[in-house]
Amino acid sequence: MAIRSNKSRWRSFIRFTLYSVCLFLHVPSAAQELNFTHYTVADGLCQNTVWCIYQDSQGFMWFGTKDGLNRFDGVSFRSYRDNPLNKQRIGNTFIRTIIEYDKNTLWIGTDEGIYIYDHNQEVFHKFDLKTESGVAIVSPVNGLLKAADSTVWIATLGQGVFKLKAGGHQELQLDQIHTGNHAVSSDYINDVY
Repeated sequence: MAIRSNKSRWRSFIRFTLYSVCLFLHVPSAAQELNFTHYTVADGLCQNTVWCIYQDSQGFMWFGTKDGLNRFDGVSFRSYRDNPLNKQRIGNTFIRTIIEYDKNTLWIGTDEGIYIYDHNQEVFHKFDLKTESGVAIVSPVNGLLKAADSTVWIATLGQGVFKLKAGGHQELQLDQIHTGNHAVSSDYINDVY
């Protein structure tokens, strides 16, 4: 009798396992379908190749391309390109990375440094702060990261990593961390996490 009850338990275990597997395989087919919309230049993008995507706290989607920056409100695109006639424009159109510093400003990493977008005034300002030794960020900015303490880490192609932090009396201090400091293995940094 003990042998039969062990066989019976074994069969119950096998049945339970098979039912569980069948149920597990059936669940994905009951999942909701995903719908994708493909946007192109015809829809208002500056270019079809998108290098970065960011959603800000206001709900706008931002797309960085090699030919400008796009803001999408869910219905239409607004394009931001270099315009020499406008002094408050984005000065470089190869957009590599985007972060939101606060609810009013976006930081845009381009092929020629950083531009800061002011949501309230809808203007761009070139980030021109220099390190204590006079170094400005002029190379492509591939990565931007805002840490919990509001320090901004900046990854560049050719100038290493920069760290921007608030100093005494909220003055901003820009420090360069590159191979000369033996802190990073290359001055060509692809991103920061």
